[in-house]
Amino acid sequence: MNDLTSGHPPPAPAADLIGTRFPTLRFAVPAAEVPLRTGPSQICGVRSLRVTWDRG
Repeated sequence: MNDLTSGHPPPAPAADLIGTRFPTLRFAVPAAEVPLRTGPSQICGVRSLRVTWDRG
């Protein structure tokens, strides 16, 4: 499936790639506490995302 705006295939989900490398990676805070970008631009997203993992 291609991205409707660019015609390029969508990138692999980052969680899949990161999860392969760091299988014990998890959020360090509840999802409701993750700060989102705000402001006049139309760009939405996460401002920062704290994570933790077990080194095993």
